[in-house]
Amino acid sequence: MTHEKESHWIGKAVKNAEGESFGTVCDLVRDSVGKISFAIISCGGFLGIGEKEAAVPFSTLAYNEEGQYLTCNITRDQLAGAPHFNSKDELTLPSFAGEIYRDYGVQPYWTGEDTMHEGSMEKGMEEK
Repeated sequence: MTHEKESHWIGKAVKNAEGESFGTVCDLVRDSVGKISFAIISCGGFLGIGEKEAAVPFSTLAYNEEGQYLTCNITRDQLAGAPHFNSKDELTLPSFAGEIYRDYGVQPYWTGEDTMHEGSMEKGMEEK
């Protein structure tokens, strides 16, 4: 997978199952072995003022090819209450990253259990 393909996802809108917009993907975070672990979603605010960045487990995203946006099966409250991070480096620490995964009700992939679901963004990236 090339960085060019990853950049395809930057700027994509993220919506919930009801079609409510959460924000847009502004960055992707890789873990210490190079696997994409998080999508950073820029959400809230108006015209760039008051925006918040939230780290969402990468495996929770699915691509809606017809609408050209991503979906995430979380609530607006979960996103608003997402743990704060100071830098992307924090997101590569297994203990901190695990806390965020559990906050979204997802088993961290590095624990050995497969958490990818059909249609996930990572699956879509592998096919492109």
